[in-house]
Amino acid sequence: MTRKKEELEMTSTAEKGSIVVGLDGSEGSRRAVDWAAKEAAVRGAALEVVQAWTAGEFGDPRKIGEFHEEKLVEAIAGMLHDPGLEWTAVVEEGSAAKVLLNRAKSAEMLVVGSRGHGALAGLALGSVGIQVATHDSAPVVVIVRR
Repeated sequence: MTRKKEELEMTSTAEKGSIVVGLDGSEGSRRAVDWAAKEAAVRGAALEVVQAWTAGEFGDPRKIGEFHEEKLVEAIAGMLHDPGLEWTAVVEEGSAAKVLLNRAKSAEMLVVGSRGHGALAGLALGSVGIQVATHDSAPVVVIVRR
């Protein structure tokens, strides 16, 4: 079967998915977003920037989520400057690893920084990186400090 070039281009773009990346505000997560954005542009994939928040915060959960989403959108807009890159900001309540793994179920890959703001911030690979790398989900890329 022979396919026209336009059909191949349309099919390859439609078959491409998304790249999920976690952003917690740390330098490692900012590096991960930068790398994931470049990779998404190369692949023609959408970028999904994810931030998790925990129920330990006081107040109306809906308003807390909206606050985090507003701050996340501001952060992403300040980081990403490729007008052709399709991206979305996702804020969900839950542990970072659980939220990221859930979002990555149908993604091409999951990208995280090597260290974040957690209790294990002094390690070469943070707790979220360890947790997502040991699960069977999308391929995981951990961006390590240069």
